[in-house]
Amino acid sequence: MKALKLFGATCMLLITITQTALSQATRTLNNLIAPTAVNQHLLPDFGCTRDLGAYNRKWRNLYLCNREGINVNPAYPLDIYNVANFTAVNVLNANTGETVDRRGITSYSHVNDGWGYGLLATGGYIGVYGTSDAGAYSGGGFGVYGYASGSTGSRYGVYGSASGGTFNAAGYFNGDVWAVTYNYISDRKVKTNIAPLKNSLEQLMKLKPSSYEFKTDQYQNWGLSKGRQMGLIADEVKKVFPELVKEAVHPAEYGKDKTEVLHPAEKYEGINYMGLVPVMIDAMQEQQKTIEAVKAENQELKSRLNAIEQALNISSQQSATAARLTNAYLGKAVPNPANQQTVIDYYVPQQTAGRAVINITNMNGQVVKSIPLTSQGKGQIALDAAQLTTGTYNYALIVNGQLIDAKKLILTR
Repeated sequence: MKALKLFGATCMLLITITQTALSQATRTLNNLIAPTAVNQHLLPDFGCTRDLGAYNRKWRNLYLCNREGINVNPAYPLDIYNVANFTAVNVLNANTGETVDRRGITSYSHVNDGWGYGLLATGGYIGVYGTSDAGAYSGGGFGVYGYASGSTGSRYGVYGSASGGTFNAAGYFNGDVWAVTYNYISDRKVKTNIAPLKNSLEQLMKLKPSSYEFKTDQYQNWGLSKGRQMGLIADEVKKVFPELVKEAVHPAEYGKDKTEVLHPAEKYEGINYMGLVPVMIDAMQEQQKTIEAVKAENQELKSRLNAIEQALNISSQQSATAARLTNAYLGKAVPNPANQQTVIDYYVPQQTAGRAVINITNMNGQVVKSIPLTSQGKGQIALDAAQLTTGTYNYALIVNGQLIDAKKLILTR
């Protein structure tokens, strides 16, 4: 019986000692001066050979304060120095089939209105790389999504800048671009050497609009549109408007670790189509001036014609009546047009001899030459073209102050 009691007391003592040791090992982790067998593994070493926990034996929550460094003396709350791994931080949200937007990384830095960077990234090749693998989802997928809001000041959803290269592009899109509105910097304060365009219509007439198809099989990674296209050819535009053609570089594409060049960088020429807008406006204005000048000239010719008709009192009815009354006749000028001499036949009745005349008038209705007819009956006059300037004239037979007939005469050199 005494032996049984002694065994029970011994068991109770062992249990108490074990619980005390476990309590020191799991709850007093800073007791590293005289560690127990349990927390011995918590001691760090210089060879980075000891682990805290394991893949299948994990801590539930880890609470730290101040600064933590991985492979570096920390200067920030979390400081990581990576030289051995492809990725410094890897966050994986497993595909569970749920309809919820889990975030790989959430960053919030709103120190004050107008202060704070949510993410600041610097890369020797790519600063920020975003992809969207939406799979069979029928909605939209966004590789990069930018949004800016506020109640005052300027907001920029996406801002890009590039400088220092042989070719610089603040934005380069490998495919179609859609936008609600495009606006271009055009303030007078940023411009100098402002001068009006000249001969725009003549220059536009040198361009050769064409239809064509892109070589999508040869340039598969360029995002070129398929099917029939319409536009201009850069080398042809360069001959007329060299300032509207620029050389660009399509970026190279590499495999993993940039050890394999999938598609090399390639130079090409592009056209600033918007630069043609002011040229077309100036050409239209130039063309409109020509149209207005033609309209004015036509109106002037109509006015001159009306003046001639009024001066000569030309009408088919009056001419027919005069011809019946006098039996006078005015023949055609031969030759007509004439460059040296032309002959005009006429007939003047006997009773009107001495009261008949042939007047030569210009297109303004002014009489430039008057030839009295003194012979009776049939006759003809010879008109020397050298006596008049080249141009178009009217010659008319007037008998007893009455217009008999009028015809057109063209003199050349």
